[in-house]
Amino acid sequence: MEDKEIEKLWKKYIDGTCTEQEKKTIQQWYNKAVQDNTMLQFTDDIYAVGDQMWTGISQELATKKSGPKIWRWAGSVAAAAIGILSLLYITNMERPEPITVANTQHILPNEEGAILTLADGREFTLDEQNGLTQYIDTGKVLAEERFTVTTPKGKSIRLLLPDGSSTVLNPSSVLSYAYNAVANVRELTISGEAYFDVAKRRDQKSGNPIAFSVRSKGQLVRVLGTRFSVASYDDELVALTTLEEGSVAIEDSKLGGSKVLKPGQQAVLSAQGIQVKEVDLDIALAWKDNDFAFSNQSLESLLKQLERWYDVSFIWKDKKYKNESFDGMIPRDRSLYEVLNALERTGKVKFEIQGRNILVK
Repeated sequence: MEDKEIEKLWKKYIDGTCTEQEKKTIQQWYNKAVQDNTMLQFTDDIYAVGDQMWTGISQELATKKSGPKIWRWAGSVAAAAIGILSLLYITNMERPEPITVANTQHILPNEEGAILTLADGREFTLDEQNGLTQYIDTGKVLAEERFTVTTPKGKSIRLLLPDGSSTVLNPSSVLSYAYNAVANVRELTISGEAYFDVAKRRDQKSGNPIAFSVRSKGQLVRVLGTRFSVASYDDELVALTTLEEGSVAIEDSKLGGSKVLKPGQQAVLSAQGIQVKEVDLDIALAWKDNDFAFSNQSLESLLKQLERWYDVSFIWKDKKYKNESFDGMIPRDRSLYEVLNALERTGKVKFEIQGRNILVK
């Protein structure tokens, strides 16, 4: 597409006179420009559209009182407006200098599949069909009573469990599942992060509920039927349990004691014990819908998420930026370059990409 044609379409969009087909044309051009690394030629045009979009969003938000939930709303507005600024909304954005890129190859999320390991040692690579993970070789929903699923960096996957429950695993996670028919207990172990939608099950003879428990680093979560997530990575100092629906009990395996969560609450397990706080579920559980979301989140914590998703390493040239806080939302299917560029627009931090190593400066 010629530059004059692009400029003409941008102006029509700014004026609000674009047809649906013209919006699709702009979106196709935008995706190709990002892929070809030619976006910098059109920076001013994109910011013009972005400024208009943000003005509309800000006016609408002024009439709302829903606090942090504006992020998902703002993201959906941007997506509807051809997705140009659905990349990220962060307060105090500035127009940045281009990111220094030593290797111009775009770093995208990993496309390798998760690995399913059965009790007898057999391994299968999992793909996704209709939102539920299935055997590639049989096409049948997982029916084993004991297995382990491992997700690589950059891979989030959905899994239908034998008892009818479902789970979403974040990258760098290991989930082990076992059903004990004698004890009527469903037992899971998680290292990493997982969201669970637990099916209520009862023993056919006694009618008693069949327990569902999730064990992770230093804690045990007991449930009957509920929706919740557990984040318990080995390189993190705390384990987080977030309840969306139902009720769960969190037990401290080391210090003893327990807490019962209500929907909208999060248990933070540390060396000092269990603390419970209220959280915005749109932010805390955004990852299961394939979004990054952060509210007053430190740059250090944010970059750990990016490391797991894009399989890269961040090198701190100046550690004073670790505690800089950020608010926003961005789809996880964006390239790393797009994400870092959006973060740079805050004026708080700069990056230099050197292959799979990124300098923070």
